[in-house]
Amino acid sequence: MQESDFDLEKPNRRLRSFLERVRIEHIDLLDRFKQDGYAEKEQLYFPIDGHWNVSGNDAVGSILAAALGCKEKQKAE
Repeated sequence: MQESDFDLEKPNRRLRSFLERVRIEHIDLLDRFKQDGYAEKEQLYFPIDGHWNVSGNDAVGSILAAALGCKEKQKAE
């Protein structure tokens, strides 16, 4: 099997559908990573295990701060 045989975004779509159905507000980081072009700018995770690296953690912090309206994080950039 090849990576193209898998729908890697299906878990996000299913979770989003459930959260919207039960009216739970959420932030889909995958969508934001794509919209803001983070993946094209730099690698956000460690290739060996897929956990976020420093750049990934910074990107998530910026996304969450903007979504929550935190002025401090936005000023730091």
